[in-house]
Amino acid sequence: MAEPNTWQALLEAFAEQVRRRAEIDGAPAPGPPPRPGASPAELAAAEQRLGRPLDPGHRALLATADGWDGYADGAALLGTPDLGGERHGSAVAVLADFFAESEGRFPAALGIDPDPAVHTPVGDSAEDGYNRNLYLTPDGAAFELRARRPVLHPGLGALLRHRLREYTERVDRLMWGPEHGPWGRDVHLDPPPVDRIIAVMTALGRIADPEVPVQAGPPATPERLNRLERALGVSLRPEHRAVLLAADGLRYPGGQVLSVPEIRESVLVAQHTAAGDGRKRAARARISRVPRVPFALAGIALLGVDVRDGLVHDLLTGQPVAGPAGERDGTVLGHLLTECEALWRAAGRPPLHTLCVVL
Repeated sequence: MAEPNTWQALLEAFAEQVRRRAEIDGAPAPGPPPRPGASPAELAAAEQRLGRPLDPGHRALLATADGWDGYADGAALLGTPDLGGERHGSAVAVLADFFAESEGRFPAALGIDPDPAVHTPVGDSAEDGYNRNLYLTPDGAAFELRARRPVLHPGLGALLRHRLREYTERVDRLMWGPEHGPWGRDVHLDPPPVDRIIAVMTALGRIADPEVPVQAGPPATPERLNRLERALGVSLRPEHRAVLLAADGLRYPGGQVLSVPEIRESVLVAQHTAAGDGRKRAARARISRVPRVPFALAGIALLGVDVRDGLVHDLLTGQPVAGPAGERDGTVLGHLLTECEALWRAAGRPPLHTLCVVL
Protein backbone atom coordinates (compact mmCIF):
# COMPACT_ATOMS: atom_id res chain seq x y z
CA MET A 1 0.00 0.00 0.00
CA ALA A 2 1.26 3.49 -0.87
CA GLU A 3 0.81 6.33 1.61
CA PRO A 4 -1.05 9.45 0.42
CA ASN A 5 2.13 11.54 0.27
CA THR A 6 3.69 8.85 -1.94
CA TRP A 7 0.67 9.02 -4.24
CA GLN A 8 1.04 12.80 -4.41
CA ALA A 9 4.68 12.48 -5.45
CA LEU A 10 3.75 9.91 -8.09
CA LEU A 11 1.00 12.13 -9.50
CA GLU A 12 3.38 15.09 -9.60
CA ALA A 13 5.89 12.99 -11.52
CA PHE A 14 3.20 12.13 -14.08
CA ALA A 15 2.22 15.81 -14.27
CA GLU A 16 5.80 16.75 -15.12
CA GLN A 17 5.85 14.28 -18.01
CA VAL A 18 2.45 15.55 -19.21
CA ARG A 19 3.91 19.07 -19.17
CA ARG A 20 6.95 17.96 -21.18
CA ARG A 21 4.70 16.14 -23.64
CA ALA A 22 2.62 19.28 -24.18
CA GLU A 23 5.81 21.28 -24.70
CA ILE A 24 6.93 18.88 -27.45
CA ASP A 25 3.55 19.18 -29.18
CA GLY A 26 3.48 22.95 -28.80
CA ALA A 27 0.19 22.66 -26.91
CA PRO A 28 -0.87 25.83 -25.03
CA ALA A 29 -1.70 23.80 -21.89
CA PRO A 30 -0.86 20.28 -20.68
CA GLY A 31 -4.48 19.19 -20.29
CA PRO A 32 -6.70 18.80 -17.22
CA PRO A 33 -4.99 18.30 -13.86
CA PRO A 34 -5.90 15.54 -11.41
CA ARG A 35 -9.24 16.11 -9.70
CA PRO A 36 -9.24 16.96 -5.98
CA GLY A 37 -9.18 14.00 -3.63
CA ALA A 38 -12.41 12.21 -2.78
CA SER A 39 -14.09 12.81 0.58
CA PRO A 40 -14.79 9.97 3.02
CA ALA A 41 -18.45 10.16 2.01
CA GLU A 42 -17.60 9.84 -1.69
CA LEU A 43 -15.33 6.87 -0.98
CA ALA A 44 -18.05 5.20 1.08
CA ALA A 45 -20.62 5.77 -1.69
CA ALA A 46 -18.27 4.18 -4.24
CA GLU A 47 -17.82 1.14 -1.99
CA GLN A 48 -21.58 0.84 -1.62
CA ARG A 49 -22.06 0.85 -5.41
CA LEU A 50 -19.29 -1.71 -5.85
CA GLY A 51 -20.64 -3.92 -3.10
CA ARG A 52 -17.18 -4.44 -1.65
CA PRO A 53 -14.46 -2.44 0.14
CA LEU A 54 -11.91 -0.55 -1.92
CA ASP A 55 -8.36 -1.83 -1.95
CA PRO A 56 -6.42 0.23 0.65
CA GLY A 57 -3.95 1.50 -1.94
CA HIS A 58 -6.74 2.40 -4.35
CA ARG A 59 -8.60 4.20 -1.57
CA ALA A 60 -5.48 6.21 -0.72
CA LEU A 61 -5.01 7.17 -4.38
CA LEU A 62 -8.64 8.30 -4.70
CA ALA A 63 -8.30 10.30 -1.50
CA THR A 64 -5.36 12.09 -3.13
CA ALA A 65 -6.84 12.50 -6.61
CA ASP A 66 -10.42 11.49 -7.43
CA GLY A 67 -9.63 10.55 -11.03
CA TRP A 68 -7.52 12.11 -13.76
CA ASP A 69 -8.40 12.25 -17.46
CA GLY A 70 -5.23 12.35 -19.54
CA TYR A 71 -2.47 11.42 -17.13
CA ALA A 72 -0.44 9.78 -19.92
CA ASP A 73 -1.26 10.31 -23.60
CA GLY A 74 -5.00 9.80 -23.33
CA ALA A 75 -4.95 7.29 -20.50
CA ALA A 76 -7.23 8.09 -17.57
CA LEU A 77 -7.55 7.16 -13.91
CA LEU A 78 -11.14 6.51 -12.84
CA GLY A 79 -12.64 8.51 -9.97
CA THR A 80 -15.23 7.55 -7.36
CA PRO A 81 -18.15 8.72 -9.57
CA ASP A 82 -17.01 6.20 -12.20
CA LEU A 83 -16.80 3.19 -9.89
CA GLY A 84 -19.99 1.19 -10.16
CA GLY A 85 -21.14 3.46 -12.99
CA GLU A 86 -21.09 3.47 -16.78
CA ARG A 87 -17.30 3.68 -17.22
CA HIS A 88 -16.87 0.91 -14.67
CA GLY A 89 -19.28 -1.30 -16.60
CA SER A 90 -17.61 -0.50 -19.90
CA ALA A 91 -14.16 -1.38 -18.49
CA VAL A 92 -15.46 -4.69 -17.11
CA ALA A 93 -17.00 -5.48 -20.53
CA VAL A 94 -13.65 -4.74 -22.20
CA LEU A 95 -11.95 -7.09 -19.76
CA ALA A 96 -14.52 -9.82 -20.46
CA ASP A 97 -13.94 -9.47 -24.21
CA PHE A 98 -10.17 -9.58 -23.71
CA PHE A 99 -10.36 -12.71 -21.58
CA ALA A 100 -12.63 -14.35 -24.15
CA GLU A 101 -10.43 -13.41 -27.13
CA SER A 102 -7.40 -14.86 -25.36
CA GLU A 103 -9.39 -18.08 -24.81
CA GLY A 104 -8.52 -17.90 -21.14
CA ARG A 105 -4.77 -17.69 -21.71
CA PHE A 106 -4.42 -14.16 -20.33
CA PRO A 107 -5.86 -14.77 -16.85
CA ALA A 108 -4.11 -18.16 -16.74
CA ALA A 109 -0.75 -16.54 -17.53
CA LEU A 110 -1.21 -14.09 -14.65
CA GLY A 111 -2.73 -16.65 -12.30
CA ILE A 112 -5.83 -14.52 -11.66
CA ASP A 113 -9.54 -15.25 -11.44
CA PRO A 114 -11.01 -15.66 -14.96
CA ASP A 115 -14.25 -13.95 -13.87
CA PRO A 116 -13.88 -10.32 -15.08
CA ALA A 117 -16.51 -9.05 -12.66
CA VAL A 118 -14.30 -9.61 -9.60
CA HIS A 119 -11.58 -7.23 -10.82
CA THR A 120 -11.91 -3.50 -10.12
CA PRO A 121 -11.19 -1.10 -13.01
CA VAL A 122 -8.70 1.61 -12.07
CA GLY A 123 -7.94 3.22 -15.43
CA ASP A 124 -9.18 3.30 -19.01
CA SER A 125 -8.47 5.07 -22.28
CA ALA A 126 -10.68 6.84 -24.78
CA GLU A 127 -7.97 6.81 -27.44
CA ASP A 128 -6.32 3.40 -27.39
CA GLY A 129 -8.96 0.72 -27.04
CA TYR A 130 -8.03 -1.56 -24.17
CA ASN A 131 -4.28 -0.97 -24.15
CA ARG A 132 -4.23 1.38 -21.16
CA ASN A 133 -6.95 -0.24 -19.05
CA LEU A 134 -5.76 -0.94 -15.50
CA TYR A 135 -7.35 -3.33 -13.00
CA LEU A 136 -7.00 -4.49 -9.40
CA THR A 137 -7.54 -8.12 -8.42
CA PRO A 138 -9.48 -8.99 -5.25
CA ASP A 139 -6.21 -9.58 -3.37
CA GLY A 140 -4.69 -6.20 -4.35
CA ALA A 141 -2.46 -7.20 -7.25
CA ALA A 142 -2.64 -4.99 -10.35
CA PHE A 143 -2.40 -5.56 -14.08
CA GLU A 144 -2.90 -3.78 -17.38
CA LEU A 145 -4.29 -5.18 -20.59
CA ARG A 146 -1.56 -5.92 -23.05
CA ALA A 147 -1.46 -8.70 -25.60
CA ARG A 148 2.25 -9.45 -25.16
CA ARG A 149 4.15 -10.35 -22.00
CA PRO A 150 1.41 -9.72 -19.41
CA VAL A 151 2.71 -8.81 -15.95
CA LEU A 152 1.00 -9.05 -12.57
CA HIS A 153 2.28 -6.26 -10.32
CA PRO A 154 2.24 -6.62 -6.53
CA GLY A 155 0.03 -3.56 -6.10
CA LEU A 156 -1.39 -0.46 -7.74
CA GLY A 157 1.61 1.64 -6.76
CA ALA A 158 3.99 -0.78 -8.49
CA LEU A 159 1.87 -0.77 -11.65
CA LEU A 160 1.67 3.03 -11.82
CA ARG A 161 5.41 3.38 -11.19
CA HIS A 162 5.93 0.99 -14.09
CA ARG A 163 3.62 3.10 -16.26
CA LEU A 164 5.50 6.24 -15.22
CA ARG A 165 8.82 4.72 -16.30
CA GLU A 166 7.35 3.72 -19.68
CA TYR A 167 5.75 7.13 -20.20
CA THR A 168 8.93 8.97 -19.22
CA GLU A 169 10.93 6.91 -21.69
CA ARG A 170 8.39 7.66 -24.42
CA VAL A 171 8.53 11.40 -23.72
CA ASP A 172 12.34 11.28 -23.58
CA ARG A 173 12.44 9.64 -27.01
CA LEU A 174 10.10 12.28 -28.41
CA MET A 175 12.13 15.09 -26.87
CA TRP A 176 15.66 13.80 -27.39
CA GLY A 177 15.32 11.33 -30.24
CA PRO A 178 16.34 7.68 -30.41
CA GLU A 179 19.46 6.25 -28.78
CA HIS A 180 19.39 8.83 -25.97
CA GLY A 181 18.82 6.25 -23.21
CA PRO A 182 22.22 5.86 -21.56
CA TRP A 183 23.06 9.54 -21.99
CA GLY A 184 19.91 11.40 -20.92
CA ARG A 185 20.19 13.99 -23.67
CA ASP A 186 19.83 14.44 -27.42
CA VAL A 187 22.95 12.60 -28.55
CA HIS A 188 22.49 13.68 -32.16
CA LEU A 189 22.76 17.35 -31.23
CA ASP A 190 25.40 16.68 -28.56
CA PRO A 191 27.04 13.34 -29.41
CA PRO A 192 29.50 11.70 -27.04
CA PRO A 193 32.96 11.01 -28.50
CA VAL A 194 33.47 7.58 -30.03
CA ASP A 195 35.96 6.43 -27.40
CA ARG A 196 33.43 7.22 -24.66
CA ILE A 197 30.69 5.29 -26.45
CA ILE A 198 32.96 2.26 -26.67
CA ALA A 199 33.98 2.59 -23.01
CA VAL A 200 30.32 2.78 -21.96
CA MET A 201 29.45 -0.22 -24.14
CA THR A 202 32.26 -2.21 -22.51
CA ALA A 203 31.05 -1.28 -19.01
CA LEU A 204 27.43 -2.10 -19.89
CA GLY A 205 28.47 -5.44 -21.35
CA ARG A 206 29.97 -6.49 -18.02
CA ILE A 207 26.57 -5.89 -16.39
CA ALA A 208 24.37 -7.28 -19.17
CA ASP A 209 26.20 -10.59 -19.51
CA PRO A 210 29.39 -11.07 -17.46
CA GLU A 211 30.02 -14.41 -19.20
CA VAL A 212 30.01 -12.84 -22.67
CA PRO A 213 31.53 -9.38 -22.14
CA VAL A 214 31.96 -6.72 -24.77
CA GLN A 215 35.46 -7.05 -26.20
CA ALA A 216 37.24 -3.99 -27.58
CA GLY A 217 40.47 -4.42 -29.50
CA PRO A 218 43.49 -2.17 -28.96
CA PRO A 219 43.46 1.11 -30.88
CA ALA A 220 44.63 0.91 -34.48
CA THR A 221 47.57 3.11 -35.38
CA PRO A 222 47.28 5.83 -38.02
CA GLU A 223 49.94 4.00 -40.05
CA ARG A 224 47.86 0.81 -40.04
CA LEU A 225 44.81 2.70 -41.27
CA ASN A 226 46.85 4.37 -43.98
CA ARG A 227 47.96 0.95 -45.21
CA LEU A 228 44.33 -0.22 -45.16
CA GLU A 229 43.27 2.75 -47.27
CA ARG A 230 45.99 2.04 -49.82
CA ALA A 231 44.87 -1.60 -50.00
CA LEU A 232 41.22 -0.61 -50.43
CA GLY A 233 41.92 2.19 -52.88
CA VAL A 234 39.60 4.56 -50.99
CA SER A 235 39.83 6.80 -47.94
CA LEU A 236 37.99 5.85 -44.77
CA ARG A 237 35.27 8.18 -43.60
CA PRO A 238 36.51 10.26 -40.63
CA GLU A 239 33.93 8.72 -38.27
CA HIS A 240 34.90 5.17 -39.33
CA ARG A 241 38.55 6.05 -38.85
CA ALA A 242 37.73 7.45 -35.38
CA VAL A 243 36.12 4.14 -34.37
CA LEU A 244 39.18 2.14 -35.46
CA LEU A 245 41.53 4.58 -33.73
CA ALA A 246 39.54 3.98 -30.53
CA ALA A 247 39.23 0.18 -30.92
CA ASP A 248 40.49 -2.02 -33.73
CA GLY A 249 37.47 -4.31 -33.56
CA LEU A 250 34.57 -4.43 -31.11
CA ARG A 251 32.49 -7.51 -30.28
CA TYR A 252 29.14 -7.27 -28.47
CA PRO A 253 26.02 -9.45 -28.23
CA GLY A 254 24.47 -9.81 -31.67
CA GLY A 255 27.17 -8.11 -33.66
CA GLN A 256 30.60 -6.58 -33.99
CA VAL A 257 32.53 -3.70 -35.47
CA LEU A 258 35.12 -5.15 -37.82
CA SER A 259 38.83 -4.85 -37.18
CA VAL A 260 41.34 -3.88 -39.88
CA PRO A 261 42.16 -7.53 -40.75
CA GLU A 262 38.45 -8.37 -40.89
CA ILE A 263 37.74 -5.43 -43.18
CA ARG A 264 40.36 -6.72 -45.57
CA GLU A 265 38.92 -10.22 -45.57
CA SER A 266 36.41 -10.23 -48.41
CA VAL A 267 35.55 -13.83 -47.50
CA LEU A 268 33.35 -12.39 -44.75
CA VAL A 269 30.72 -11.88 -47.43
CA ALA A 270 30.60 -15.60 -48.14
CA GLN A 271 30.81 -16.58 -44.47
CA HIS A 272 27.89 -14.44 -43.36
CA THR A 273 25.19 -15.11 -45.92
CA ALA A 274 23.11 -18.20 -46.51
CA ALA A 275 22.46 -17.26 -50.13
CA GLY A 276 23.60 -19.38 -53.07
CA ASP A 277 26.88 -19.00 -54.89
CA GLY A 278 25.38 -16.79 -57.58
CA ARG A 279 24.16 -14.30 -55.06
CA LYS A 280 27.52 -14.36 -53.26
CA ARG A 281 29.28 -13.50 -56.50
CA ALA A 282 26.78 -10.70 -57.13
CA ALA A 283 27.33 -9.32 -53.63
CA ARG A 284 31.11 -9.40 -54.09
CA ALA A 285 30.76 -7.63 -57.42
CA ARG A 286 28.52 -4.96 -55.85
CA ILE A 287 30.96 -4.39 -52.99
CA SER A 288 33.87 -4.05 -55.38
CA ARG A 289 31.92 -1.65 -57.61
CA VAL A 290 30.41 0.64 -54.95
CA PRO A 291 32.82 2.60 -52.70
CA ARG A 292 31.61 1.12 -49.42
CA VAL A 293 34.04 -0.11 -46.79
CA PRO A 294 32.96 -3.10 -44.65
CA PHE A 295 32.23 -1.78 -41.19
CA ALA A 296 30.21 -4.13 -38.96
CA LEU A 297 28.22 -7.30 -38.60
CA ALA A 298 24.61 -7.14 -37.39
CA GLY A 299 23.52 -10.73 -36.95
CA ILE A 300 24.47 -12.24 -40.33
CA ALA A 301 24.22 -8.92 -42.20
CA LEU A 302 27.47 -7.38 -43.36
CA LEU A 303 27.30 -3.60 -43.11
CA GLY A 304 29.49 -1.12 -44.91
CA VAL A 305 30.09 2.62 -44.90
CA ASP A 306 29.64 4.52 -48.16
CA VAL A 307 32.76 6.65 -48.37
CA ARG A 308 30.88 9.30 -50.35
CA ASP A 309 28.22 10.25 -47.78
CA GLY A 310 29.04 8.18 -44.65
CA LEU A 311 25.76 6.26 -44.67
CA VAL A 312 25.72 2.63 -43.54
CA HIS A 313 24.36 0.03 -45.97
CA ASP A 314 23.71 -3.70 -45.95
CA LEU A 315 26.38 -4.79 -48.39
CA LEU A 316 24.51 -7.91 -49.45
CA THR A 317 21.29 -6.14 -50.40
CA GLY A 318 22.65 -2.68 -51.12
CA GLN A 319 19.93 -1.17 -48.93
CA PRO A 320 20.64 1.61 -46.40
CA VAL A 321 20.38 0.67 -42.74
CA ALA A 322 17.49 2.44 -41.03
CA GLY A 323 14.77 1.26 -38.67
CA PRO A 324 11.10 1.56 -39.66
CA ALA A 325 10.61 4.43 -37.20
CA GLY A 326 14.01 6.06 -37.56
CA GLU A 327 15.61 3.90 -34.89
CA ARG A 328 18.94 4.46 -36.59
CA ASP A 329 20.02 7.53 -38.45
CA GLY A 330 22.04 5.45 -40.91
CA THR A 331 25.52 6.56 -39.87
CA VAL A 332 28.47 5.00 -38.06
CA LEU A 333 27.64 7.05 -34.96
CA GLY A 334 23.96 6.07 -35.16
CA HIS A 335 24.88 2.39 -35.36
CA LEU A 336 27.13 2.60 -32.30
CA LEU A 337 24.54 4.54 -30.33
CA THR A 338 21.85 2.01 -31.22
CA GLU A 339 24.00 -0.91 -30.04
CA CYS A 340 24.93 1.04 -26.89
CA GLU A 341 21.27 1.62 -26.05
CA ALA A 342 20.50 -2.07 -26.60
CA LEU A 343 23.23 -2.98 -24.11
CA TRP A 344 21.94 -0.36 -21.68
CA ARG A 345 18.47 -1.89 -21.78
CA ALA A 346 19.87 -5.39 -21.38
CA ALA A 347 21.88 -4.19 -18.37
CA GLY A 348 18.73 -2.87 -16.66
CA ARG A 349 19.04 0.82 -17.65
CA PRO A 350 21.73 1.79 -15.11
CA PRO A 351 22.47 5.53 -14.66
CA LEU A 352 25.58 6.55 -16.57
CA HIS A 353 27.36 7.86 -13.47
CA THR A 354 27.25 4.38 -11.88
CA LEU A 355 29.35 2.80 -14.64
CA CYS A 356 32.67 4.26 -13.43
CA VAL A 357 33.79 5.02 -16.98
CA VAL A 358 36.97 7.10 -16.92
CA LEU A 359 38.37 8.75 -20.03
